[in-house]
Amino acid sequence: MSKNPEVALIEKVELRLALANTDEKFESSLKIYLTPLLLKLASPLQDVKKQVLNAINYIITRFNSSKNLKLPIDSLLNQLKDEKLNSMENSINVQLYTLVFVSKGISRLNTEESIDLLPKLINNFSNYNKKIQARLFNIILKLL
Repeated sequence: MSKNPEVALIEKVELRLALANTDEKFESSLKIYLTPLLLKLASPLQDVKKQVLNAINYIITRFNSSKNLKLPIDSLLNQLKDEKLNSMENSINVQLYTLVFVSKGISRLNTEESIDLLPKLINNFSNYNKKIQARLFNIILKLL
């Protein structure tokens, strides 16, 4: 039985992330791969979701181990605000995990960057699902 091409693609992304031997390379890889990886959570296939969750676990572990890493917050927020994502079936998992990374990443922003994020977080707040609104509200409170 051949492996699902989506799973193989996710494994390649995991390998690229694992081979990033410096914080700079890892951060650069996250800018490229994190948002597309999170989009795979909308897949109807359980093995794809499982593989993405394994990759997320690795990313969070590595992010927590280095205080110098920054996450691509702007890309994550752009993905969250994307109209296409909101119309996708199974998009709630993508949105929730996107917000997990936004929440983790804001702690490493300077004051100016934090202030710049507030309008992006507040804009269209009422258009989101209640679970997303709760996470967004929590993030907004962290920024204040």
